[in-house]
Amino acid sequence: MRTAFFVALIAATVPAAASAATCEQSFAKRGSVLSGLNFTAQVDVADLTPASAIGQMRGAAVAGKYDVILEEADAGSLLIEQPAAGSARRIPIVVTATQTGSAGTVRMEVKMPAGMSAPADGVRAEVCGMLSQLKGGRAGLAAAAQGMGAKSVSAPIRIDAVTLSTQFARESLKNDAALPLRYKGKAFSVWGSVNHVMKDGEYFRVAFDTPEARDRAIRFDLPGDPAFMVNISCLMAKGQNAYALTLKKGALIRLTGTFFEYDTFKHTVWLNECRPSN
Repeated sequence: MRTAFFVALIAATVPAAASAATCEQSFAKRGSVLSGLNFTAQVDVADLTPASAIGQMRGAAVAGKYDVILEEADAGSLLIEQPAAGSARRIPIVVTATQTGSAGTVRMEVKMPAGMSAPADGVRAEVCGMLSQLKGGRAGLAAAAQGMGAKSVSAPIRIDAVTLSTQFARESLKNDAALPLRYKGKAFSVWGSVNHVMKDGEYFRVAFDTPEARDRAIRFDLPGDPAFMVNISCLMAKGQNAYALTLKKGALIRLTGTFFEYDTFKHTVWLNECRPSN
């Protein structure tokens, strides 16, 4: 787990309404590395509604470079993920907010994938550092409004088409409903060879060559790997039609676009606003 960001949060001013000590006392570790570790912690904050809590936690998640997967502010529910990095897999974190009278209780649950471990002290510092930002009353409502409007800004993910296809296929096999929520609006800079170009409304689509798994020279050899590849198709941006019409099957290209949609039945990801890039 990343700790630098949350160490900085703990060093910052901590609102009196959200006691770091209370969070640390509530912190619990369950499970095992084999079955999957589970860490939980919670705080009580005066004059805090579920919607305000979720808005604030969403803002903290975006600032902390987490992926916001799903939010239901009025219901007091938020799902965020720590992105995969190197050999470390994605780590889902569930935030729930409830209200009793005027006081709110906010709980975070970190669900480590089976086989992954993390030091309890580091996780506690992260979780309690995040929860320490919660505010009640008008200050909380203002922070929540900012949090709900917060957008992550990052450079396009540079990756080749076959690797990206394999990544999407593996994630789709685990939970295809989460894939579009995870990547919606994220930019990709993809290189590979052209499979085909076709007209799509006013514009053209350029599809990358992503051979089916059975046709690949190097086959999947990990348990649970999919027996299919995900097609990567780029809808070209306005003004790029001429460029698209010059492409031939097999030509090497790099296109930068934004994740738009995933079709689970056709195993196809569409990127839009695509442009050639270096």
